[in-house]
Amino acid sequence: MSWSDGISYEIEFWDKFLEKKGDRWPEDYQKRLDPYRPVDASYIKLFDDMPANPLRVLDVGAGPMTMFGWTHPRKQIELEATDALAKEYDVLLLKYGITPPVRTIYAEAEKLTQHFASGMFDFVHAQNSLDHCAAPHVAICQMLAVAKIGATVSLNHAENEGANENYAGFHQWDFTVENGNFIIRGREQTINVTQLVSPVAKVESHLESRWVSIRMKKVKDLTGDGRIPE
Repeated sequence: MSWSDGISYEIEFWDKFLEKKGDRWPEDYQKRLDPYRPVDASYIKLFDDMPANPLRVLDVGAGPMTMFGWTHPRKQIELEATDALAKEYDVLLLKYGITPPVRTIYAEAEKLTQHFASGMFDFVHAQNSLDHCAAPHVAICQMLAVAKIGATVSLNHAENEGANENYAGFHQWDFTVENGNFIIRGREQTINVTQLVSPVAKVESHLESRWVSIRMKKVKDLTGDGRIPE
């Protein structure tokens, strides 16, 4: 199954998820519809330390209803959620009469600078989504491009989902950490992302319980179209 074949699988998954109000994950479903959903506890102090208020936050690859929170004890959160399949998800939401607290809008992760200004966001996030991209390293550069100088780009993904799913459909890439470096590996390509973004970002990489957690602090602007400067 190719990457493009994964589109129908993804839509079928969310169709069932919405129809059955979460199917096997009812708590997940309810959290996505909670109008007062808090940001994850791990981000509370990070957001406290940011000078801006309100904070502009971008969730990339959010699906039909973002899981990222939009309330904080001391900060106002202005959350944007994007997905390349947002138009298809809108059809499903209409089908089941669902109005999410934050509407996912269309934007390909590899083309964020076509939708948002450079240096627009205080925090940029992706969870279990970039390894579904056709070119995740390009998406990461785009996320850095739309982040402010000093902003954090946070990535949280299961390790080696490509291999775990036998490289079927959207699962064409493996994410891992090797010798402290964030590595993306496909069947024919290996990308050291830590080295790739080193001219513009400081990277912290952690691997725990087969979960890849990456935090990048942007220190320099990218080119206008979201590429790493030479």
